[in-house]
Amino acid sequence: MSDIKDQFIDIGGSIAEDTPVYRVFSKQRLIEMFTDKTLTLVAPHKWEDPFENFLSKCKATVDGHPNVTIDNLFKNFYGQCWTLKPESDAMWRIYSDPKKGFGARVKSTAGRLLRSIYNPHDPFAAMSYYIGRVLYESEANLRLVFEHPSNATGVALDATGRGQATTLFLKRQEFDHEAEVRLLYQFNKDGCSDQRPETIWQFPIIPNDLFDDVLFDPRMDSADFQKDEQALRALGFNKPIRQSSLYTLPNLKITIRSPI
Repeated sequence: MSDIKDQFIDIGGSIAEDTPVYRVFSKQRLIEMFTDKTLTLVAPHKWEDPFENFLSKCKATVDGHPNVTIDNLFKNFYGQCWTLKPESDAMWRIYSDPKKGFGARVKSTAGRLLRSIYNPHDPFAAMSYYIGRVLYESEANLRLVFEHPSNATGVALDATGRGQATTLFLKRQEFDHEAEVRLLYQFNKDGCSDQRPETIWQFPIIPNDLFDDVLFDPRMDSADFQKDEQALRALGFNKPIRQSSLYTLPNLKITIRSPI
């Protein structure tokens, strides 16, 4: 039986089980998650950045044979992206779309998030569940690392899957404002009788156990916020629900004295 602490990937910097992590969901996804009580991980090829999972999109020379596709190394992975930042202007504007009714940020911890998908009785647990911080590098450095034959070989031939998983914690430095934490699951066909889905993998969760609070977009109309708060209460969530005050003007007490 593997130790869950061994499933933390630390190439981007260490995090602990009690490290707070955050994620913004669209309103639709938020309600679906609380209604269905499932956490959804998505195949890396569906991630938005075209440079994501770049290694799987490359052609390799394998034992002298050129132009060999190596995407099969990553076909069984699913992930979900979180952040170390409680909130930011960029986070709201990128991930909370006003045309779709805005969204909300949930808070958890790295340990609880990993445990929400972790099966300690899975004989392949050590090669199936990971969480860690993303390491941001220049494209030049990423190329330098993976174009070295020994590094590429190490990733391709790592039977544990950890080598392939580690590459999914690499991202271009232009995205370092995200301070991203990634949750990963690798489906092992020998350890599960289910058919592997093409794009998503869902895990049952208990929202009251997994999440500490819900924070709605600061741009929402107060009446809409109250309506969404009531909807989450009706679904059984009993933790704090608030609306962000990020754009609220500070109430400064300014005193001006005329020169004597």
